[in-house]
Amino acid sequence: MDAFTGEIRAFCFDYPPVNWAYCNGAKVHARQNPVLLGIIGYTYGGDQREFFHLPDLQGKAAMGASETHKLGARTGEPEVALSPAHTPPHDHLVATFIGNLPDDKLSASPEGNYLGRYEIANVNKIALHYLPGTKPPDTFLHEGSVAPAGSGAPHENRQPYLALNYCICTYGEFPRFDD
Repeated sequence: MDAFTGEIRAFCFDYPPVNWAYCNGAKVHARQNPVLLGIIGYTYGGDQREFFHLPDLQGKAAMGASETHKLGARTGEPEVALSPAHTPPHDHLVATFIGNLPDDKLSASPEGNYLGRYEIANVNKIALHYLPGTKPPDTFLHEGSVAPAGSGAPHENRQPYLALNYCICTYGEFPRFDD
């Protein structure tokens, strides 16, 4: 298989081909592969003397390098615990009205109306309806109705993906470039 030393490819089988290694961040001794060290250097880690690291693409997506995202830069987290600081400022406004209104005062449209509790006299039924009218005096709601909810546990936030094995060519053609 023709490949450049340092080239990375995705494979759909569960082993690296001959002269390839998994892109798993493994430590490589500098004397073991000086050509690969000469090509990728210490971009992916190492002690600058005896060893260097291969790129680590396990559980990560590759992204093109740029002025903003330098070659070898890592960013992102596999899990994030969301908090109220992650949500933009917003309100949950609810206006209520307590009182007795006849059926002909009910409206199907909530536009400009207030949410109210309507009790039917001599019947054991309570319903919520949108009631027309001007803004009534405020009524306090039970604190559980507008309290924060959720467990605060981390959640996975990934696009759909297909797991493949990324491997780097450890011995191949030297990638020349023109000056």
